[in-house]
Amino acid sequence: MVIPSGTILATNRRLLPGSNAGGRWESSTVYIAVVVVLVAGGVGDYAAYEAAANDPAWAAKNGNKLTYDQACFHFPGVLEKNRYRP
Repeated sequence: MVIPSGTILATNRRLLPGSNAGGRWESSTVYIAVVVVLVAGGVGDYAAYEAAANDPAWAAKNGNKLTYDQACFHFPGVLEKNRYRP
């Protein structure tokens, strides 16, 4: 089965702490919603992208590309390094 390029294979949503106005981490820290998507490539490969957005399709097209190690944090035990698009 061939998966079309650009297909979202998995989605991971997290709340990550952002710094407050003083630049310190405190109990009043604001949290930022981040969506990470795993997207199919054109030759059986894939890559992960993240964005502070609520729409996985937007993150797939406009998000920041993650390194393999960063992607493994969001999708542990799922990724194969030789298939991850650098």
